[in-house]
Amino acid sequence: MSFLAPAALGLLGLLPVILILYFLKLKRKEQEISSTYLWRKTIQDLRVNSPFQKLRKNLLLWLQLLLLALLVFALARPAMNAGVSAGQRYICLVDTSASMAARDMPPSRIERAQREALRLISDMAAEDQMMLMTFDVQPAVVVPFTNVKGRLRDAVRGLRARETSTDFRQAVDLVRALSQDVPNVHLFLLSDGAFDARGIEAPPIEFTCVNCGGAAAHNVGITAVEARRDIEDWTQQQIFARVENFGPDAADVRVELSMNGRLCDARTLTVAPHTSGAAVFANPNLSEGIAHLTLSPEDDLAADNQAWLVIKKATPVKTLVVTPGSYFLQLALQKDPLCAPVFMAPDEFETALGIGKVALSDYGLVIFDRHTPKSLPQGAYLFLDALPPLDKFSQSGEAKEPSVLDWDATHPVNQYVNYANLFLESAMQIKGPPDAQTLVDGDSGPLVLWWASASHRIVIVGFDVNASRWPLRTGFPIFLANCVRHLGGVGFSSEQASVRPGAVISVAAPSEAQQIEVTLPDGSKTTAPVRDGRATFGETYTCGPYVFEASGKYLDTYVVNLCDSAESDITARESVPWGSQRVVAVTKALKENREIWPWLALGGLALLVAEWYVYNRRVYL
Repeated sequence: MSFLAPAALGLLGLLPVILILYFLKLKRKEQEISSTYLWRKTIQDLRVNSPFQKLRKNLLLWLQLLLLALLVFALARPAMNAGVSAGQRYICLVDTSASMAARDMPPSRIERAQREALRLISDMAAEDQMMLMTFDVQPAVVVPFTNVKGRLRDAVRGLRARETSTDFRQAVDLVRALSQDVPNVHLFLLSDGAFDARGIEAPPIEFTCVNCGGAAAHNVGITAVEARRDIEDWTQQQIFARVENFGPDAADVRVELSMNGRLCDARTLTVAPHTSGAAVFANPNLSEGIAHLTLSPEDDLAADNQAWLVIKKATPVKTLVVTPGSYFLQLALQKDPLCAPVFMAPDEFETALGIGKVALSDYGLVIFDRHTPKSLPQGAYLFLDALPPLDKFSQSGEAKEPSVLDWDATHPVNQYVNYANLFLESAMQIKGPPDAQTLVDGDSGPLVLWWASASHRIVIVGFDVNASRWPLRTGFPIFLANCVRHLGGVGFSSEQASVRPGAVISVAAPSEAQQIEVTLPDGSKTTAPVRDGRATFGETYTCGPYVFEASGKYLDTYVVNLCDSAESDITARESVPWGSQRVVAVTKALKENREIWPWLALGGLALLVAEWYVYNRRVYL
């Protein structure tokens, strides 16, 4: 047995106080009477209260001493150890993602998780320690291993759900790293299970999942949103929103579209259970600014009832094309209404660059066709049968007549592009950095790559398009149009200005700026540092628009949208995968220390009743 609040045992010092009170002589008023026969009990009481007398046997005294002792022991919270070794180490991992803000468990799931965490802290023995961790889009250690319960309680009370998705894999990796060589570790996961845990390698520690979600949750959310220009008429704008119903009943919802704070259109949808519907807004008069989509009526989760889009003015992208000559490349770019191309031969370009007649920073997009420049300042680039002059990229060889195996149709550069049957003559075997994304994969390696950093956005085509059938297909001009819009910042869609919660936003800043101002979705302001001509901002844990300015001059606007079907599906999971097995989620964490203070308090109440009975019986009998 151990005491969870041993400091309360100091109250045992009150026991002598009760004894002293029984030694005190009561001051009474003298009164003459005719006989003492009827006052024997009073005479006995006078003897007991006479000072410096030997303490007489008194049932009330023993009852009061025993009552005080029971109350003190109850305040010290004695607990019986339930088969757990001393010095247990607990890791309390709390889910703080968007789904934990659901109100199906009043007042919210995150507050239920806080209550469970506080109960775990209260159950800790004096020699136990606990680490408090949170996870959403990324994990974090809030409090390292400690036995200071006050510090843990304060940290738990300060937890808030953030409007982000969930990455449970990173959380498990961090738990594995922190629990290595630590004995007696028990992981308590406080979550609703709204994440993908399949294929995660579980560390060899004891694991308990506490379900913080409700049995039947009702939620309809916006899980995808996009603004696109008509590929045939780039002046026409369309907005698409996918609405999913994750509840057990059909839902009638209204989707409203506002532009710069003014309502301009609305759609009404009936969405069947566990299906999706689409709201399409075709409005040629959509102005430049921020489009705001809202979903009503309210449901258990508010974070996915809104979405934002940045609608930018479609101006032609000033494009520098360095090429030894390509008829199809020139024709496709000249026919694109959003491209303003300037063509130069490689020798002409190097000469003009050397004497300062041309600056790559003056162009929204630079295309190098079969030519590699000597240096590459920050900007957007398309390389055709050439590699950037960066150490990250190299050519290991050349493949003859490679075949296309697959391509990423979800990337904006590949929208509406079919890469089948290109009949390539040859292709470079490219070695790129680990964070480079393969857009088109071939049997000899990547054929088209995408790579982005804080200073560069690059698309690499690793073969000569003129030595293939690609220019004769409709996919080639569409590919170039996609590159112009995505790399040049205009876009058929608004995807480039929309990021996921927790993502880092990089904004070009004036050369003289040391920091830029950021206006957050709630209207408050903060700053972001500038390095190498770009400002990076990563505190994007709230959905909404983020406006960037430098010395009062507008720079850019980005929006953060949840748009995560896994997060919007707030149905509580009955079990979660943990290694090779599924662990059933419990509604309450099992107590490691079984407290017995309620029984002591109940015994104290019984003694109090007994004392009252004895006292009244002594007086009136």
